[in-house]
Amino acid sequence: MKLLTRLLGAGTRGRRGATMGHPALALVCRLALAAIFLYAGVPKVARPQLFLVAVRGYLLLPDAAVPIFTVVLPAVEVLAGALLLLGIWVRPSAAVIAGLTAMFLIAIGSAIARGIDIECGCFAGQTSRVGWSLILRDAAMLVALVPVLAARRHWLCLCPGSGGAGSSHKSALQTPQGGTE
Repeated sequence: MKLLTRLLGAGTRGRRGATMGHPALALVCRLALAAIFLYAGVPKVARPQLFLVAVRGYLLLPDAAVPIFTVVLPAVEVLAGALLLLGIWVRPSAAVIAGLTAMFLIAIGSAIARGIDIECGCFAGQTSRVGWSLILRDAAMLVALVPVLAARRHWLCLCPGSGGAGSSHKSALQTPQGGTE
């Protein structure tokens, strides 16, 4: 229980900063978010026509922009997810995912507010209607981004310096004790 309390930020600040940015918590959140965005993006890249129908259903973009958006958004999801998974440019990738998630929240909220009953288009091939459960899911993803963005350093990164400013990376892979492998 004490470990859980520390990881969730109720503990005191240690030499590594706030516990919400603990590298172990950041790693778990980073890998979960990477998996979600890869799982969401890869099928859209493979079958963009299904995603195109979903994007049109939101009635937010001009018809000419929908095909471009249908190709670009999944590519960005896959790229950001892959970079998070590999631990390359962790903070910028997490910031992109935060921006995408905020955009999804706005689109879903807009559809709810306008009474549009559509498939969300979140995961190609799966049916999920736009509703409050999607708002909660996306809000949870934003919460999961906090430890990734707050961490001063990240474990299991392929790119030295992925921890951002003040990062203590000295090799491609960091161990939990801060040494190299």
